[in-house]
Amino acid sequence: MASIAAAVLVYLPLSKEVFLGYALRTRKAQWYESAIAPLQEEPNHDHQEHVKEEKDEKPASTAATEGKRRLSRADVQKAFFQRWSTSQALVKSRWTVAKRPSTTRIKYVPLGRPVRRKARDKPTDDKTEELVFSADGHSLYWNHHFAKLNARHDTRLNHNFAPRTTPNLNFRSQKWATQILSANELKDQEELARLLGDQWRRKWMHALLWTLANSVDDALRLLEKTHVSPYMPAAYVADALSYIVGHYHKNSLSDDTSKHLVQVVCAIMERPGTSPLQISGSTFRKFLQFCPQDQILKLFEHISISGTLLHWNTRLHFTSYLAHHGRFDQALDTLLDAVSDGADVSSNQFESCCATILRKAASQPDGLRVSLRLVQNLSDIGVKLNVQLCNIVMLNAVEAGDLKTAFSIYHSLVDNDLKADEYTHAILLKGCKTAIEDSETLNTTIRQAIADVEVRNLYVVATEIIHCLYLHHFQIDPENAFSIVSEAYSQLFDTSDLINLGILPQKYANKSSNRKKPTLPAMGIMIGAYLRHTVQSQSRNMGHIHDLYRRWRKLAEQNVSPYVFLAQKDHVSNAFLLAFAQAPSGLVHAAEVIRDMQTPFSHARSQSKPTVRSWSIFLHAFAKHGKMELAEQVLTYMRERKQTPNEVTWNSLLGGYARLGKANEAVDTFIRMRDAKFEADEVTKRHLGKVNLGAVDRSIWGNAAGQSQEVRVGELQEEKSPEKQEEAAQPESENNKTGSDSTNGLVEGVHAMSV
Repeated sequence: MASIAAAVLVYLPLSKEVFLGYALRTRKAQWYESAIAPLQEEPNHDHQEHVKEEKDEKPASTAATEGKRRLSRADVQKAFFQRWSTSQALVKSRWTVAKRPSTTRIKYVPLGRPVRRKARDKPTDDKTEELVFSADGHSLYWNHHFAKLNARHDTRLNHNFAPRTTPNLNFRSQKWATQILSANELKDQEELARLLGDQWRRKWMHALLWTLANSVDDALRLLEKTHVSPYMPAAYVADALSYIVGHYHKNSLSDDTSKHLVQVVCAIMERPGTSPLQISGSTFRKFLQFCPQDQILKLFEHISISGTLLHWNTRLHFTSYLAHHGRFDQALDTLLDAVSDGADVSSNQFESCCATILRKAASQPDGLRVSLRLVQNLSDIGVKLNVQLCNIVMLNAVEAGDLKTAFSIYHSLVDNDLKADEYTHAILLKGCKTAIEDSETLNTTIRQAIADVEVRNLYVVATEIIHCLYLHHFQIDPENAFSIVSEAYSQLFDTSDLINLGILPQKYANKSSNRKKPTLPAMGIMIGAYLRHTVQSQSRNMGHIHDLYRRWRKLAEQNVSPYVFLAQKDHVSNAFLLAFAQAPSGLVHAAEVIRDMQTPFSHARSQSKPTVRSWSIFLHAFAKHGKMELAEQVLTYMRERKQTPNEVTWNSLLGGYARLGKANEAVDTFIRMRDAKFEADEVTKRHLGKVNLGAVDRSIWGNAAGQSQEVRVGELQEEKSPEKQEEAAQPESENNKTGSDSTNGLVEGVHAMSV
């Protein structure tokens, strides 16, 4: 027995040591397994550790019998080293070293204790030292738990990672958070220190992490309440704000919450006497997506006042936002700030931002001059003009009506060895529409487009060519316009769809099969050209046009492509309305078009309902032929269907009364037009010039005065010769003739369109 006891006494210390070692290894293994994600093996790890790992590793057969593999001592030590090195790398990569020049705007502030040590890559006899940051316990604790918490909002994670709902925090974290949130307003940090006691900064950090994990609204309140001087660490506050904004970005946000969020962020950014916040650019970009314009402008103003540092790419986002919302001068200032912050003027982001500002410059007073001056300034700061920027300036010139400047820019583009693209020629063709009677300019532009690009493969340019030819030839040579446009169409597009519809004869069938299908706008242009050609002919065959309409409508109702897609817009239907409006016999067919537009298809495809333009054409059809009662009825139908009449609608109604010589009704229509907030334009004055305003009843003028409408007769009538004044007093003979026609069929057609 004595020997047994001696043996136990001998081996007892050894068993205790083994037990403590096993407990230590178990704790390290559990700590490692609780990491966010398994770490990858270091490729350049020490060879001795690999040898030691192979010695300590259990056989595979033993691991299979245990069912679950346990980590060896080598695995735990390796994991501990990797986790420690990862934390160090996180600190180094996230916080900028303070030895950088003070003139350089840094993105992050240091976190941890600055320590000087000998550089690792230097020889042993080199005494130089480098400045590094040795992260303290609080920094590592924050980085570790915030990374686990923020993983749900981290878009850079390329794997499906499901984070825990709440990180492993101190069990008193909720208590500390409750103490802060339930306390009265804090005046300084001393009150917070008295509230939380010893290590109050660490407790504040735990409370902030707990509120971020459990209640984002409470986290926002906690940041707002504890924003007192001397301020909390900027890194923690910036991380918390990024998490809060990411949470609200993913969830629905009410107007009150959005307003409160911007208010708190603006207050927290003001940190006088200490380092400014280093809020990431993605956080500010999320604000641009869910906050109203006034709040964004308030946020941007506080960024400038507080000195919050922004990356130049974030400033470019603000520049585009300001430009899109009419803040042109602020957008220019922000663009220059981005350049001073080191923006890469050759990057795609910067060029896109410059393109946005150039396009918005057209809306400024004297926009073309502003655009050209802006181009010069961009060249001075090193921006290289490309085809995209030149196209934008050309488009601004075209919209300003300066076709000469647009072509000058095009020639400069060619002289500087820049290749014009499809948009370049599309813009030039659009400019030709402003001077469509200029045959030489149009011919030169089309030839340049054919020489520079493959027109048959570019739908935009080909469609613009068809439209320009349509406008030009129907103005210069209406009799041969359709045949010329049809010939050009057959050279650019496949003609089979229009041949099947009956628009083009069989002689225009494509002999080669390399033609592409036409665009919907190109088909709409050809249908409009055919209808206009038919109406301008001697016969004005409304029956033939109606047969064509029924053929197209039947194909659309049968869900045949591309005819059904033409019905999804109102262009083709409006073209038929315009054709039917040219003759009294077509008014019933016009009512049929309006009725069909309000009748859904039997299939799932949708179609366009009558728009304001459609109703205005329909009203114009009745007013043109003296059917003013029906025209007034159409106006009533518009309002019943929540369609607001525009100035074209009112001018059509006014013109109908003027052609009949009904001065009282014409002036009454003009008063109603003024009540609808529409001013008299040249068309209004031309219509009122056809009636004798002196014969208008005084009661109508009194009604206008009673409604505070200032009507000046001299301004409403153009100068007329005595012959025109006498002619204006008499109603038109054609209108009298059409007015005496029977309207029973028309009334039935108008009533039938109420579906």
